[in-house]
Amino acid sequence: MLRKSDLSTIIADSNHETDNPLWHGEVYTINQNYTMVNEAESKRVDPKELTFLATHEPCTLCSSANTWSRLDNFYYLFSHEDSVDSLNIGHDLNILKEVFKREPGGCARKNSYRTGYGIVDLVNNCDGDIKAGFVSRIDEVNKTHAECRSGPQLPVEREVAASDRRDVRLLTGESGRSSIPT
Repeated sequence: MLRKSDLSTIIADSNHETDNPLWHGEVYTINQNYTMVNEAESKRVDPKELTFLATHEPCTLCSSANTWSRLDNFYYLFSHEDSVDSLNIGHDLNILKEVFKREPGGCARKNSYRTGYGIVDLVNNCDGDIKAGFVSRIDEVNKTHAECRSGPQLPVEREVAASDRRDVRLLTGESGRSSIPT
């Protein structure tokens, strides 16, 4: 979770499903944010002032948590289709299909509660060197993600580097809202 105004890190975490099946990355991170706020009121940030970055397009559980916590956006790198096709981790999407009768990618990414943005889609709307730089970084993330799935998890709690903040602003616009049509 990043502050929209300056893209500073509010909290960063990951999936903890092996500890508790409800602790998907988004749900766990949202919970950690509220735990942190409850411990120190001074850390409270209006959810409308936050940008939520996720590795994967949220499943139904994570989409609901995002909506109930009043976040108005989420950005994801791997789409539902990527999760099934390339990453072979479609168990959440099987629930989507069986319980809600929706195919992967069939959820409303834009609705009256929030808007979801595929980072790859945003990158594909960039030109030249900017696009090439993002594609290279996405390739690095794909490689790291594959390594993490087969080995020990890398720590994810870190500040967003200044160069990353600049890159996120290129994709989302200065206000944290997409300047690229979806």
